[in-house]
Amino acid sequence: MDIIDSPLPSFIWQIKIPPKVQFFCWLFVQDKCLTANNLAKRGWPHDPTCQLCHLGMENGLHLLCDCPFTAGIWGYCLTLYRFSYNLLPCADGDHILGWWLKALAATTENRRNDLASLLMVTAWHVWKERNNHIFNNKASTFLQVAEGIVSELNLWRMTGFRGVQWID
Repeated sequence: MDIIDSPLPSFIWQIKIPPKVQFFCWLFVQDKCLTANNLAKRGWPHDPTCQLCHLGMENGLHLLCDCPFTAGIWGYCLTLYRFSYNLLPCADGDHILGWWLKALAATTENRRNDLASLLMVTAWHVWKERNNHIFNNKASTFLQVAEGIVSELNLWRMTGFRGVQWID
């Protein structure tokens, strides 16, 4: 079993978001979600192509960093929550963890938890959209997914989870 030596997996549990999203992100940063590349490792049937853009080979890095569909989501959300564009996803080696750590380190301390919750809810929604394509044969636009992220963050905030702070 691969063990990742990083503070991020433990940091995930400190962010005040729903446990199901924390658990998903904990799996995701350790590359344990059943993306096409991980299905291939198990010899399970799969389509190796990203179901969101149909351009790249699906893996965690592609889903969150390289996928043009997801790039639109990041642009919308980073702009809305007034984060710098230099936080846009970029593949760091072969693991999503490197980018998350760099993005968090490049963010001021008072916005670090905000960015962490945005990273996690975005990963969660991208994963749900990917699954909606595969299992339900339904597709949303990147803008619909981005607006779903905003709605979910607002609901979390109203129910007591901190999430990304609105900037008025």
